[in-house]
Amino acid sequence: MTGGVSHVDTFDPKPRLSEHVGKEVKLDHPEIKNRPGYERIFLKRPQWQFKPYAQCGTEVSSLFPNVGGCMDDIALIRSMNTSHSNHYNATLGMHTGSFAFARPSIGSWVSYGLGTENRNLPSFIVIAPAQTYAGTQVYASDFLPALIKAPWWCLGRNQWPTSNRACPRTVSVSNSPPWRV
Repeated sequence: MTGGVSHVDTFDPKPRLSEHVGKEVKLDHPEIKNRPGYERIFLKRPQWQFKPYAQCGTEVSSLFPNVGGCMDDIALIRSMNTSHSNHYNATLGMHTGSFAFARPSIGSWVSYGLGTENRNLPSFIVIAPAQTYAGTQVYASDFLPALIKAPWWCLGRNQWPTSNRACPRTVSVSNSPPWRV
């Protein structure tokens, strides 16, 4: 999710963070060393409150109360971490399992293994307002068949992926079949 909300404001509560609000931290990291604006860094509390949701009791922020009610049906992974802090390498690693080398994306592997219900449509797509941090590598098929690479739909301001996007007059949105993506 490029430009998404911080994990500490969504699905990853950090109770001890609230105890240290305003505390200055010293970080020795190459990305922030000698970078303007990073001379002094202070801890900040999450902007939303967390509470347990659903039968599983998974804590979710009040930013997503409707999602919280569905937590019994969501696989939430809180154990992911990376040694890379720049978005390019972290994004590439998250989608392909490799920080530096071209590998098929997780979407391509799933499509390769499970196939698709409709051979006339892509098995997965990428909808993004701009190209992702790591470019097309995050949804590429690389050495897997090219057929399972996701198409990228750029939905910027006043842009649509298809020119024929209106429903025919005889079909209403309420009775049309759900889209499968």
